[in-house]
Amino acid sequence: MNNFLKHYRLKIHTLSPVAVGSGEKIGKKEYIYLPAKKRALVPDIEKMYADLCRKGLGESYLRYMLDKNARDLGKWLKEQGFSENDYKKWSRYELDARDAMFEAQGKSGSPREILAFIKDAYGMPYVPGSTLKGMIRTALLAWECGTNERRYGQIRQEIYNTVRTTGAGMVRRDKFLGAETQKLETIAFHTLKREGTADRDAVNCNLSGLIVSDSEPLNKDSMMLAQKVDYTMKREEKVLPIFREALIPGTDIYYKAANGHQALTGTLYGTASLSYEEFYAGDATSRKYDSVT
Repeated sequence: MNNFLKHYRLKIHTLSPVAVGSGEKIGKKEYIYLPAKKRALVPDIEKMYADLCRKGLGESYLRYMLDKNARDLGKWLKEQGFSENDYKKWSRYELDARDAMFEAQGKSGSPREILAFIKDAYGMPYVPGSTLKGMIRTALLAWECGTNERRYGQIRQEIYNTVRTTGAGMVRRDKFLGAETQKLETIAFHTLKREGTADRDAVNCNLSGLIVSDSEPLNKDSMMLAQKVDYTMKREEKVLPIFREALIPGTDIYYKAANGHQALTGTLYGTASLSYEEFYAGDATSRKYDSVT
């Protein structure tokens, strides 16, 4: 039996902030903003609380946490006589906050909760394999649609018609264009034509043989604090009161992938215009890593 499994060590080089949420939130009383340095420090709460108790401030801290109108944690700690040197002893990690809008129109803004980046059991940020495979799938779909425009002319027109005729609030955001997206991906990826199955069935996806690992752990210094900004259909910016932990642009994400399907080789490498250097480069046995751009 032929072995079609090929292994690669790949790199994704980020060009913009990348946020992969864990579902956890860091409350506005759970981090310390350092305005002079434009940084946010996330403390180890147990270490911080132990120091507070040693100074007889345990009860005062509990009252502060229960006060809905209390100021941010950094200001409260400063009033209790703590300094940045104390914060450093408690620090789990720090975030560059220069791009986060703590100040608006020259006035000091109020702290906001932070949506945390996903981390492993040791507290190190990483990108899950499912997210990485989704990135690859999206990149391939964009390339396929851009190089074979005639093939997707009909579905492009269907998407245009749906967007033009569907009013705001008529459909849930997570359902909008769902049918059109499924049809588009079926045309692009579901090419295996297995007997007794429909084209839309997952077993016919030519990416089913692509196995992607979680990324290697990333350095905590590679994270920043990013302001969430939505862009409306009118091309207007809408600043939302949400901060997110995100990877700094220029971060390199390393991970491993295995190609376990014959059909996958033709899909990824079977065209003259999509070279190894443009998508995957070389093989892990002959290079330090394979590049993804």
